[in-house]
Amino acid sequence: MSDRHYIFKIMVLGDPSVGKTSLIRRFIENRFAEDYITTIGVDFLKKDVVVDRTGATLVLWDVAGQAKYANFKKYYYTGANFLIIVFDITKIQTFQNIARWLSDAQEILGDPIDYAIFANKADLANEREVTNYDYFQSADMLFELIETSAKTGHNVNEMFTRIARFLIQKQVSIE
Repeated sequence: MSDRHYIFKIMVLGDPSVGKTSLIRRFIENRFAEDYITTIGVDFLKKDVVVDRTGATLVLWDVAGQAKYANFKKYYYTGANFLIIVFDITKIQTFQNIARWLSDAQEILGDPIDYAIFANKADLANEREVTNYDYFQSADMLFELIETSAKTGHNVNEMFTRIARFLIQKQVSIE
């Protein structure tokens, strides 16, 4: 293993009830809770990972999706290395709000920031309202828009690992 160890701040954003907390808990604790508890303000959890023999701590900031917490965004976003924007495939409005989440982050952070989009609740495909991802698939994105399921774990570890690998490689290229 490399002697280097990195720490990355990753913001997990999206409308209320899209599964942000559940995705984070699935990744960190490999568990899913059926009972939903709304995040108040912000919560953060961390996980140490090793990718390609290099260690990193991913500090995942779970930001409440409610508008009443909007005034605090600039404090939460400062120092972010990466954004994950989550939407619920069973609620089209959450997909339509992706652009607003990206715009808000860009306005607060100033410089362009790397991001990924998670289409969550893939386990509820029979209730799907979002069927076409063309707008974001054609955007200049690092990662294709990927379907995940916090409930089953589908693509969760894979996506967080890809993000960690990207952040490590980016940091190494800067040094």
